[in-house]
Amino acid sequence: MLFYTGHPLYDVGVATVTAFVKKRDPAMLTPADLEAVADFIEREYQREPLKSFLGVAFTTNAWFNQPAFANQPQKRKDYARRLLRSLDEGSSEERCVFTGEPATAVAFSDKLPPGRAFRQHVPLLTGEDVINFYPWGDAGLPVAAKAILCLQAFPLGCAKCGGRLLAVHSDNPDLIYDFA
Repeated sequence: MLFYTGHPLYDVGVATVTAFVKKRDPAMLTPADLEAVADFIEREYQREPLKSFLGVAFTTNAWFNQPAFANQPQKRKDYARRLLRSLDEGSSEERCVFTGEPATAVAFSDKLPPGRAFRQHVPLLTGEDVINFYPWGDAGLPVAAKAILCLQAFPLGCAKCGGRLLAVHSDNPDLIYDFA
């Protein structure tokens, strides 16, 4: 179901998802395994200690950290569904930059084109209003549903060191898995 691609953020996320469900091979993951990870993320990312830890990776604009959603639980739940549970929602014409698979057809927020991710979805990207660092001036990166789930899981496979995340990536998938 999942596979390593050589991209550090995605691969650490894949290893994290795989370790979370106590399997060694990401190809052996099932939709139920991904659902279990999505359940955990949706439940735990909204509260401490993970909430502040994850702000290091996704900024305070992420669905689980957005102060404006504090009094809007349904809106937060909707954004969580878009990011974590869009596996069966169809795909777009674009290809995911992490996996090469079709990008999801789900818009990750009301302001974004379908399948496009920004800083609040993927660590190290720029914000929604900055388009000059993306190919062809198209804001955001196209991302597949499985990839966005792995990218949301990425911080769980990292250590927090000096207020930043430490991720371990290697050509050896076993090493990535062991650190995740």
